Amino acid sequence: MVFLPAFYAALPPLPPTDWTQVYVSLQDGAPLAHPIFHTFPSIPTCWHPKRIDLLSPEIVKSVSLRVQLVRWQSRLAIIKFARFEFEISLAHSETVIYQEIDGEGIGPAFLGHLTENDRVIGFLMEYIEGRFAGIDDLAACQTIVRRPHALEIVHGDLNRYNFVIKPDGSAILIDFEYSSFDETKEEMEKELGGLADKLASETGSGDPIPRPMVAEEE
Repeated sequence: MVFLPAFYAALPPLPPTDWTQVYVSLQDGAPLAHPIFHTFPSIPTCWHPKRIDLLSPEIVKSVSLRVQLVRWQSRLAIIKFARFEFEISLAHSETVIYQEIDGEGIGPAFLGHLTENDRVIGFLMEYIEGRFAGIDDLAACQTIVRRPHALEIVHGDLNRYNFVIKPDGSAILIDFEYSSFDETKEEMEKELGGLADKLASETGSGDPIPRPMVAEEE
């Protein structure tokens, strides 16, 4: 195991020029830095007028590797972002879905695009107070799932952790990375038909904070 202070001490002097990546090699036993300027991808669909720098919201806590609870303009909000290039496509897909459902009361309000050095890497959304769903919330969850279906959108990843049950008992949907457009009636019926099993599941599938599976005591 290499501790960070020792790792940093082993690095060669980094160049003062603009660069986004540095490769380090050994030359005659000494480390040598090779800087390159790589243009990282950006989410191409930017429909909301607001832009928020990734570092401007105050982090309250991490929800998952790509999702954080933050404080922004004196209120709680959620940021979701791509850490690596391959995650940009997922963030783009979800951004497009939020454009389609904007104002429909299906998911949290989309508050703006999240940027890093002017490229768009995610988004900021409304924080909804509530809890995860269970089988007792089946009726409320069926009601909210039918709303994107009315727009010919299938959520694509229904599980009890992708619903937020609000204090009044109503539900909203979150996590639209795998949602798709122009789906058939059969696909919508299949998704709705499997909802009860998803809500009753105790496997932890979809849990943003994985927990160990512990056998119940007899």
